[in-house]
Amino acid sequence: MLDTLGFQHVQSNNSIYIYSKRDVKIIVPVFIDDITLVLKDNSVMTFTVQELQQHFKLYNLGPNFFLLSVQIKQDLETYTISLSQSHYINKLLKHFEMDDCNLVKIPLSLEIDLSSLVPTPSEQTEMKSVLYLLTVDSLQYLATIT
Repeated sequence: MLDTLGFQHVQSNNSIYIYSKRDVKIIVPVFIDDITLVLKDNSVMTFTVQELQQHFKLYNLGPNFFLLSVQIKQDLETYTISLSQSHYINKLLKHFEMDDCNLVKIPLSLEIDLSSLVPTPSEQTEMKSVLYLLTVDSLQYLATIT
């Protein structure tokens, strides 16, 4: 439907639409049934919302502070926007019971040959209790969302 209103998919992500004509630029990330409008001009925002209301049932939930696990901070005085994943990272650490872990700059020495490491039977049993696929998936999301 957004295509018929002049929006186009971003090539790298089919859930993000962009409208661009002359000085008007609108970015619309879509996630299931949630959309966010990103643009400079409030009058264009009002017009765009009115156009979208002709095709969708919309609810204005106010300013967006989180979008797809990314925290959004807007500073109206300096006209800046900051994005942070610290909330999502802390949530992952707590979920995987690693919220008391120690930080290091490089987690492993570059000289370690991982192919030679074989876990003991007790380590193998412990590893089975870790949700490996969910952990890797969560880390991939964290790495690729930025």
